[in-house]
Amino acid sequence: MKGDYFNNIHLSGKSVFSRFDGKVDFKWTLFPPFSGLDKDWFSARWTGKLRLTGSGSFRIGVEGNDGFRLFINGRLVTECRQKQSFHRDIVAGVVRPVTELKGFKRIHLQQGEIKKVSFEIGFEQLSMLDEKLQRVVEPGDFKIMIGSSCKDIRRRGILKVVE
Repeated sequence: MKGDYFNNIHLSGKSVFSRFDGKVDFKWTLFPPFSGLDKDWFSARWTGKLRLTGSGSFRIGVEGNDGFRLFINGRLVTECRQKQSFHRDIVAGVVRPVTELKGFKRIHLQQGEIKKVSFEIGFEQLSMLDEKLQRVVEPGDFKIMIGSSCKDIRRRGILKVVE
């Protein structure tokens, strides 16, 4: 299969690298396929023809951590898109990360299928350790962001905590 590798998650623009992969079975948890690709922000597309030896029924499987789509003869057969919830405490009493992953749901979609995804936001998701290492939720505004990654935010909103 011909593998085209992109420095974005949209398979858009010109690929930064192409090669022929005899087997599409990789584990890229810690490192990208080659230097020059962003570790956590790349995509790959394989194209080619499968030649079956023998007759009978055959299964084709796809598995991925951050989503995938499988097309056969130009038709979408299956896909899996992930939705993640990121929170940011806009003004905190202690130093906080700019963005924190607080919720994660993996969803599997068939072609044309729509699913409703929801996240519950409570004490666990909004709490932090204060300067005395006590778990607290400070009053104030929290920016809530939903997307497939922190670089691909699809929905945003402000959650106000009063007490």
